[in-house]
Amino acid sequence: MDNTEPTKRFLTLLENRLLYCQQCYESYLGNGETYHHAKLLLDANLELRNLIMDYGHTLPTQYREDAKKLLEHIRAWLDCWQRLDHQREFRESDQFVFDNDSTFPRKAADSLMQLLSKFRKHT
Repeated sequence: MDNTEPTKRFLTLLENRLLYCQQCYESYLGNGETYHHAKLLLDANLELRNLIMDYGHTLPTQYREDAKKLLEHIRAWLDCWQRLDHQREFRESDQFVFDNDSTFPRKAADSLMQLLSKFRKHT
């Protein structure tokens, strides 16, 4: 196994998690922004966060800032989510919407996916 194999594995898992998060977000938006769909998105974001925290160290140094930007976004999003969740008891069908000034760091995610693409071209 070459020394890039752990990074390739991490980036492949990251790609899958990012796609799943996007699907959850689109489902949340398309289904009335309900608490049920917000919880699915929460779980997806927590899985993404854990993946980055557990394996982000395998990235080349120059890409770790991109992973950090994803983590910062998830932390800000999670803070907003938890603040609203603690305001009252929500039913599954209740609308669950909060303001979040932290926008998804698209450039950081794209940079990591470009690195994965480079790895795939060289295997």
